[in-house]
Amino acid sequence: YKKYLYLYELEHLGTPEERKKDAAAQTPTHPARFQLGDWVRIESSTLLGQVFYAQIQRSRFRDGDYSHYVHYNGWSTSHDEWMPEAVLQPLTAEEQQSPHLLNN
Repeated sequence: YKKYLYLYELEHLGTPEERKKDAAAQTPTHPARFQLGDWVRIESSTLLGQVFYAQIQRSRFRDGDYSHYVHYNGWSTSHDEWMPEAVLQPLTAEEQQSPHLLNN
């Protein structure tokens, strides 16, 4: 079993030296625009003018960009999803007064 696992790792993940080099390349070069717990707005790309409000639950840095796992306000957790940072926008000053009351 270990032999096959090792061969699989070599084929799909590369040698340990290659993995260390890849890990170094995944080190963030800039800070994330948003932090855990921040409220953000997401404008729909399919429904013109539709804005969704979400709270950031988790963050990760992959392939040179940040992604954030968001929970949509008032929605079930089954709708939570990873969103690229470029899609997320900060709340307006008016929306920041009570973000937990914003409806989607």
